Parts: sequence; C-alpha cells; structure tokens
Amino acid sequence: MVLHPNLEQDFTLPVLATVGWAAMTQAFGLIQICNSHPNKENLSKRFDYSHLPWKIADRTIMNSVEQAFTFGSLVWMHAIFVDAPMAGTLGLIAVVARTLYPLLRGVTELLMELSTQPYQFCMGVLACNLISLSLRGTLFVEELSWGQAPAMFGAYLSWMIGAVAYGVPAGILLGKLAAPADEKKE
Repeated sequence: MVLHPNLEQDFTLPVLATVGWAAMTQAFGLIQICNSHPNKENLSKRFDYSHLPWKIADRTIMNSVEQAFTFGSLVWMHAIFVDAPMAGTLGLIAVVARTLYPLLRGVTELLMELSTQPYQFCMGVLACNLISLSLRGTLFVEELSWGQAPAMFGAYLSWMIGAVAYGVPAGILLGKLAAPADEKKE
C-alpha cells in the first residue's frame, strides 16, 4: 500500500500537542532541579536514588526524554498520513496524562499507571492506525467515538502485546548475556 501525505488539513492540534510535550519536558527539568539531593557538600550524591523526591523527579524527566521520539514520530506520521485532528487530540490527551506522572508517582508508585497507561493507549491507537493503513489500506480506528471504543482498546492491547512479545525475551537474554562471569556459571 502506498501512503500519500494529506497536507490539506488543519495541523493546529498536532502543533499544540508537540509544543505541549516540549513545555512539559521543560517543566519536568525544573521539577528535577527543585528536588536535587539535599547533600550540597557531596555533589556526587546528586544521583543517589535513596532521596525519593530526587528519584521521582529524575525518572519523570527521563521518561519524558525516553518517550519523546515515540510521541513525536507517531503524532506527526499520523497527522500527515492519516488524520491531523485525531493525532492532535490523542497527542494532547497523552501530554495531559504524562504531565500528571510526577504528582501521581509522588503519592504512590502504583498511581503512576494512571499516567502511563492513558499515554500508551494514545500511542497504541496512533501506531495501529499507521500500521493498518500501511498494510491493509484501511484504518484500525476510524474516529474517536464510543462506537470505536472496542477498536481503540484492541489497538492499545496490540501495541502492548507487541512490546511484551519482543521486550520480555530480549530483556531476559540481555540479562544473561551481560551478567558477570560468576553469575553465568549458575
């Protein structure tokens, strides 16, 4: 299937989502600075995760950096080749969800999933639409509506199952390959 860009759309929402992601990342950097380790005499302690506010703040900004490419590429490929308003809407939902991460994580680790899973849901819909359009010429999710909820949930599950199918075996293999020599003998 050949994809053709659709540049005759309103790209306001994808632009706002992208700028929102950049602003969120900047704010996360400030959160990290405000929560640096209190031991000012020993600056090497800066990366000591025993100081929980620092650990949360550091993981917050690193999650943002780690996900920036996935977010930007899926939002913009979807905007250009599928539907800009849908891409922008899902992108903005993803930004709002990720913005809540440090606050939810600050309460308890389990609550961070209320930020992570909506973000993954949005990325799953974008990715599955792009894959489906590329391979079949049709969309996985036609529109953001309650009628499309099963397809959206299916896209999310497909996205997560694909990640698990590769990530878990590769992670186990990496653990075995990179283990110190004395651990490999066991």
